[in-house]
Amino acid sequence: MKYLTECENDIHWLRDVDGYEVADTVHKIKDAGKWEQFLQLEADSDGVVDCDALYDRLRLESREALASVGLHETDATSTPLAVIVAWAKDNPDMRVSYLADGKTPSGLQLYDYDLSSIGTCLEFEAVNGDGEVEEVSLDEDDVLELVKGGAGCAVNSGKWNGTDVDSAVFEMWEE
Repeated sequence: MKYLTECENDIHWLRDVDGYEVADTVHKIKDAGKWEQFLQLEADSDGVVDCDALYDRLRLESREALASVGLHETDATSTPLAVIVAWAKDNPDMRVSYLADGKTPSGLQLYDYDLSSIGTCLEFEAVNGDGEVEEVSLDEDDVLELVKGGAGCAVNSGKWNGTDVDSAVFEMWEE
């Protein structure tokens, strides 16, 4: 790959991006292992990357730059427990079943079905009006509908960032 710049001093950010305005975006791309892919997308037909234009794109069009390699900026998040609280408000005829500690919903898990159409589902147990325990499974679209109103910003996409219920959050963004 070849790099083009007006001034050689202007490309120092490529070697050590920390302290530069584009650092967060570059780190997200690099952490995802997509930096080389991103540079290839930004190169012209001869494989030359205009570093000045690249910096401006990363600075001014960070959302688009991230999206070009399948990434996003997170605008809001929600925890599994916050999603369950929202579900309970939306389903007053059911009540969440809790373990003996009174805090942890029974059957609570994030399960990755490893299918692009389903993704990761939040699962827990609830008790219906007849006193029967039912498993509730919320896919990522269901979760987004439940919590996007409380996001405090416009969001229309979301995804769990992991499957550990103690640390995972539902990331939301606007595409």
